[in-house]
Amino acid sequence: MSDTPKEATKGGPRVLAGVARAAELVVSAPVIGAAFVLLLTQRAFAGGDDDKVFGVRTTAIVDLAKRSFQADVRALTYSLIAVAAALGAAIGVVVELLLVLRRPSTTGRRFLARFGLVVAVYLLVLGWGIAGMPQLYAETMYHSESALRRGAEVFVTDWLGRPGVVALAVLLVLAWWRPKAHELQERWRVARPWLRRHGRVLVPVLGAIVLLASGLAIKTRVPHARVKKSRPNVLILAVDSLRDDRLVGRTAPHLSQVAATGAQFTRAYVTLPRTLPSWTTILTGREPHEHGLRTMFPRYEDRARDLAALPQRLGKLGYKSAVVGDYAADIFTRVRYGFDTVDAPTFNFHTLIATRALSQATPLLPFLHGRAGRAILPAMRELNQAADPSFVAKDTLRALDKLDGDAPFFLTVFFSTAHFPYAAPAPYYARFGDPSYKGRFKYHKPNVLGQEQPLDEADIRQVRALYDGAVASVDDAAAQILESLRMRGLAEDTIVVVTADHGEMLFDDGHGQGHGDHLFGDQVVHVPLAIRVPGKGPTRVDSVVRDVDLAPTLLELVGAPKDAAVSMIGRSLRPAIDGGSLPSLPAFSETEVWMTESIPELPSGGDNPLRIPYPNVAQTTELDPRLAYDVVMRAEMEPLIVAAKHRMILEGDLKLVYVPTRKGPRFMLYDRKVDPAEKVDLFGPRKADALRLRGLLFRWILGDPGVEEREGMIVPRTFELGGSSTALRLP
Repeated sequence: MSDTPKEATKGGPRVLAGVARAAELVVSAPVIGAAFVLLLTQRAFAGGDDDKVFGVRTTAIVDLAKRSFQADVRALTYSLIAVAAALGAAIGVVVELLLVLRRPSTTGRRFLARFGLVVAVYLLVLGWGIAGMPQLYAETMYHSESALRRGAEVFVTDWLGRPGVVALAVLLVLAWWRPKAHELQERWRVARPWLRRHGRVLVPVLGAIVLLASGLAIKTRVPHARVKKSRPNVLILAVDSLRDDRLVGRTAPHLSQVAATGAQFTRAYVTLPRTLPSWTTILTGREPHEHGLRTMFPRYEDRARDLAALPQRLGKLGYKSAVVGDYAADIFTRVRYGFDTVDAPTFNFHTLIATRALSQATPLLPFLHGRAGRAILPAMRELNQAADPSFVAKDTLRALDKLDGDAPFFLTVFFSTAHFPYAAPAPYYARFGDPSYKGRFKYHKPNVLGQEQPLDEADIRQVRALYDGAVASVDDAAAQILESLRMRGLAEDTIVVVTADHGEMLFDDGHGQGHGDHLFGDQVVHVPLAIRVPGKGPTRVDSVVRDVDLAPTLLELVGAPKDAAVSMIGRSLRPAIDGGSLPSLPAFSETEVWMTESIPELPSGGDNPLRIPYPNVAQTTELDPRLAYDVVMRAEMEPLIVAAKHRMILEGDLKLVYVPTRKGPRFMLYDRKVDPAEKVDLFGPRKADALRLRGLLFRWILGDPGVEEREGMIVPRTFELGGSSTALRLP
């Protein structure tokens, strides 16, 4: 009986020790980290503005998502919860390793240390993410009403950068550890016998690893010996929104070198300056009214057409084909062009829901903006503020690994970073800008769909600097691809094309920003085009050429039979590539859909109307369940959109623009040689030239069997004017 109290006395500490161990497990750093990041994520979504994206009201989208896509929302929610927990737990593991260096003596102190270290490590991870891609965080930090958040992002980007974040991390680790000289001596005393025992094995193993790594590096640097293929490979390096005047050493030294060593076409023009229609024209060699894909939102019936595009035609000649790109390359998953492999994001309403959520998931973005994060949540590739061209370059090198075989390949690479919001990673976004600029476009230039306040001169300079930085980032990424081509021994057997789907207006001459809304100025329809053919010398071609010319040119350059280009209306540019002459032909263009009801550069009323108004894109489009709920144009809107299109003809230096309005058709004639800003309308003074060009332009337009001319206006044949066609009384 006397032993019972002693046993109870002994049992008490054991119970307390067990409780302490359980408490240590419950409040371990991985658990604290997971809870912390989950809480941050929940607060980020709770504080977000549910019905706004860059200031544009999207209540209808949110309501539709809640009503009809609840399964998507739930799945995305679970995914983000899992990512938050995993990221927090990983941070906790790092914290536990730090506790090895210095471990507080009591449970309470260890809890406080774990929590403090979790916060510190997370802030360092967040700082690393902000320093690399600040645009991802700008909406919740730089544009926040909180001066602390705004100042934090500016401090990280302008003062620390990624090297500074790393240096700060090292200093914090040393400050936590606080090693003393005698402690270091003691650690060395303990480690020295172990090194003596295992050094004879360790040193040869490390040496072998170094030699193996060096051998692999040397192997990748030495060009492979190649058996010449029956036909050359074809590589297209295309940049969304790349202006012709940016293909220069200042912004694109590597791509401009391709142009300088090949055939550079200084006057290349696109037929419809928006991505999907333009690429369809480039790859089919046919104009928009022929291939039928005239907007960014083609209907199911239009996508079902057999386009007989270049990849399909080259496939019949034995080519393997692939296309690689980031967010703007989603068109290649929406339209079947015949590529064997498509490595690009997918766009539909499911993706739209995901991208809206991801843009608010600020606490998770340091992880999600990486290859692992993109593998878990592929919608990250659709975020236009996350278009890092280095990812595209790496994806392209993997595509080359698969394509590099006995068969020739046709590889198309499409970079999106130069498209607005011009969101280039560090250091490119700041390369050409004014370091003192602290305005709203410090990191990128979002498109707010006609709801933007006017820009001042500093804003405009910053937007142009952002654009130039985006071009430079793409150029360096393209250089990696070109270098890999050389190292693989493929450079001398590959035709390289540098081009764009359209250019970009950057507030030039009062014409606003963007592309596809109008045809004033030259910066949107004029694109770079360079073709470097092995064995051919450099040449400069100043004749006007067109996007429809590229496909037949490539077919002839690879030695395809003449009938391989059947149904293509473009001409081969090979005579110019061979050093011969190439007569100029007129270039024609048309506009696409207007996304908003208000376009400052295109008033719809008043004494000087420049457009026929119609509802915004939310009202002119719908979701098609047959296309996984992709956005398509409403059938009833297509006649109005076709009737409202601007058209133009460029012949030499003369340019005629046709603008339909409610008051009737307007024609403007410009001589671009003496008036590149297009300020002086010569329609009256040079009436003979104007009428001649009008005849050529209308002949081209009326090549579309679905339209006709009525009282000087171009309208669809099924279009009901509801009164005088001159007034064009439209709703």
